[in-house]
Amino acid sequence: MTKSLTLLTSFLAPCTNGVLRSFIAICLLGVGTQLPAQTRVASEKVTSNLHQRVKLLRSVNGGKLNFQLAPELPSRVEREHWPIIFYTTLNDAGEEVQVMKNMTSYTYLEVDIPAGKNEVDVAGEDGIWGLNAPTAKINALELETPALRLLSMRNNELHTPTEGAGRFILPTLPNLENIDVSHNNLTKLDLNGSASSLKRVIAVGNGLVNEDYSNLTSLTVMSLQGNKLEHIKVPSTFVAQQQIFSASPWQVEEPDLPTHYANDLANLDINNYDPGIFQNLKSELDLSVNNLKISTLPKVPVG
Repeated sequence: MTKSLTLLTSFLAPCTNGVLRSFIAICLLGVGTQLPAQTRVASEKVTSNLHQRVKLLRSVNGGKLNFQLAPELPSRVEREHWPIIFYTTLNDAGEEVQVMKNMTSYTYLEVDIPAGKNEVDVAGEDGIWGLNAPTAKINALELETPALRLLSMRNNELHTPTEGAGRFILPTLPNLENIDVSHNNLTKLDLNGSASSLKRVIAVGNGLVNEDYSNLTSLTVMSLQGNKLEHIKVPSTFVAQQQIFSASPWQVEEPDLPTHYANDLANLDINNYDPGIFQNLKSELDLSVNNLKISTLPKVPVG
């Protein structure tokens, strides 16, 4: 394996008390390696409209909430049907009705929330692999989605209500590998709920100051660009290359995801690599545009 290190530092005058406002980009590039073979995972066989999976709470009442859910891939789970979900919305007559949806592909949802209410609930099977809810005035969420692999909540107001504004504790999600919580005005981000599974962490444009992510043992990509970091701990070793679930509109230009899912179902090839649903990423750490000093920079991870 070979790797390269790029360290770019700019000084913003005047510097006070020896503080170095650093522009740091550390890139760790690993030579391509063969990715491990995939194995099928167990899935729930029975659904219920009483089993809440996702609760999204907003800072405003009423209105429409648009978000996307990605179902599990049929080639990689032990299930004989697509996951079924239930949610409540308003019909054309302004009445609350429950909708049942069989998620056969990446699913776009528009939920009309009654006046006086500020939450959307999704119930059903544990077959949700992705949740993408950008720019939706979401300020809290509850997740009971053990199968979840991707969570994107860009441009929201996330926090954990018991912790106060700006502080977010990730729920326990044992299979989550890809998270993006950029531009949420976060001052503290606790990722311990997925410490052993996270492969890609993006938290750009927040207000993080002092963070310890040294226990993220599966990490390949981390970007904390544009925070207020003064101290940061990262794993001593990054995984050099990984295949990461990434079916999402902000990573794939105009994705033809129904076709990708249909092909997966038709072929059922567990080791088939589809760039529309997965990304094959090399290791990278970006700490640029923060308040780090040379003395507080983390050691370059091996990877």
